[in-house]
Amino acid sequence: MRYTLIWRPEADERLAELWLAAADRQTITKAANQIDVQLRSDPASAGESRDGNNRILTVPPLSVYFMCSKMIAR
Repeated sequence: MRYTLIWRPEADERLAELWLAAADRQTITKAANQIDVQLRSDPASAGESRDGNNRILTVPPLSVYFMCSKMIAR
């Protein structure tokens, strides 16, 4: 099953800032892509749980905080 990711504008902006400032942009790009893959395939088991539906996922050098919403059948 595939899930839809909705990135907050602030998260996109922060990722862009990190990428622009990075000495190794390829590492940032690979980590961001791996995060996308994990969250699109199985967000409920990605990373570690936090309060409620919140989770944290680390793919060095990046970490993301995210929320798993209820699935909506379509």
